[in-house]
Amino acid sequence: MNRLRIKSGFCLAFIAGGLLGLSVDAQAQRAFSASISLTNQTTALISWKAQSFTPVGDLTLVPQYQVLRSPDLKNWTPVGGPITGALHQTLSVMDPNPGRAFYRVQSIIDLEYAQMDNVNLTSGDMAGADFFGASLVNASLASATLPNAIFAGADLENADLTGANLTNADLFAVEAADAIFDTASLDGADASFGDFGGASMIGTDLNRCQSKFRRAGGGGAGLRHVQGNDH
Repeated sequence: MNRLRIKSGFCLAFIAGGLLGLSVDAQAQRAFSASISLTNQTTALISWKAQSFTPVGDLTLVPQYQVLRSPDLKNWTPVGGPITGALHQTLSVMDPNPGRAFYRVQSIIDLEYAQMDNVNLTSGDMAGADFFGASLVNASLASATLPNAIFAGADLENADLTGANLTNADLFAVEAADAIFDTASLDGADASFGDFGGASMIGTDLNRCQSKFRRAGGGGAGLRHVQGNDH
């Protein structure tokens, strides 16, 4: 079955030399500041430091970054391709296009089919991350920020997602046997055709996803051996 996957990112917006807007999450390190300057009086240079999207003590993972340009804050085009770097490395992108413009830097977590068994991503800021088909067996994602994240076809067997924010996450056909979702928010998540056998959902927010969970568990049998709140 073919399904459209829409990737999202964490963005900063800029205007002609000044910072226009910034989102911050103090728990993790994904939030970053950037600067814009002019070279040769006409060319915009956008610079920022690469940051891990997991807190200190967890596995260090640096996202990809994409600079986008817009004349009107409505229509955006990429400046070059995605780039990445080492933790705390200063990254820069030069825009050779003339004229006044708005810029934003998009932080992209693309971990499709990644082998990440037993990793520690506790409290990571991974909103919109793409874990399509990834293996996260026994991984810790407790208290992680994961709204709109993609786990379709991923293996979360025995993973710990206690207190994680999975609002509107894509859990289509996920393998989540014996995983822990206690006190997590799965509000609006799509868990169709997922396997949640033996999973624990004590105090879990399942609002707006009841029908999608009824199609989970294998053959339309519903959730198996699961404790939780069915709102």
